[in-house]
Amino acid sequence: MKQLLSLTFIVLFSITLRAQNAEQTAKPNTDRPAAFRFGVYGDYSWNFHKTTANVYCCDAGCGEFGNGTGKGFAAGLLGELPVFGKFELYINAGVAQRGGSFADAINSKDTVLDPNTNKYNKLSVTNTYTASILEITSAVGLKFTPIKKFPIYVKGGFAINFPMTSTFTQTEHITTPQGVVYPQTGTTTKVDGSGAIINIKQTYGASAALGYPFFINAPNLGQIFFYGLCS
Repeated sequence: MKQLLSLTFIVLFSITLRAQNAEQTAKPNTDRPAAFRFGVYGDYSWNFHKTTANVYCCDAGCGEFGNGTGKGFAAGLLGELPVFGKFELYINAGVAQRGGSFADAINSKDTVLDPNTNKYNKLSVTNTYTASILEITSAVGLKFTPIKKFPIYVKGGFAINFPMTSTFTQTEHITTPQGVVYPQTGTTTKVDGSGAIINIKQTYGASAALGYPFFINAPNLGQIFFYGLCS
């Protein structure tokens, strides 16, 4: 089972189009919000991956990978529409990097002739797994700004993401004894498997954000938390 928790530091640049006529543009009314706002966003995410997967191409004695992390960029389009009172409907869509690495799986299930002592000792092997995942992202929800004159806002909504491309690489590395190498590569490292991730599915979950807008040629700063609900 794998779950994804994403902590995103966002910089939402205010390339904003407002639905106002020429008279409203000349004399802005600060009491009434624009009918619709449209812009672009970019962010850098720190992703948390939860797993209990066994080491690929090995029996159960090789152990399991642990929870891991990853980082990546995202970019897309966003829109906001006032609906009632201090609430606005928001929607966004874009692409995001959701890859990362699991925690290493270490085993010592085999023995090997140690060239340093000329005796048989345990062979310590570290297995690693990294993935590159690019997703189409989308989200919809409500934005709440309790005090318009000091517009700190909170957001909450639903997100669903669809995989575009996904690849993995699993390697193993001999850590001890020193001087032991794989005959296939002549080094202490070999690749056990790589290629496309099979049967990867869309992810969905709840999202929340806290931020503060700057409307005069300045970015809109905030933090987003995303917790995946799928397996």
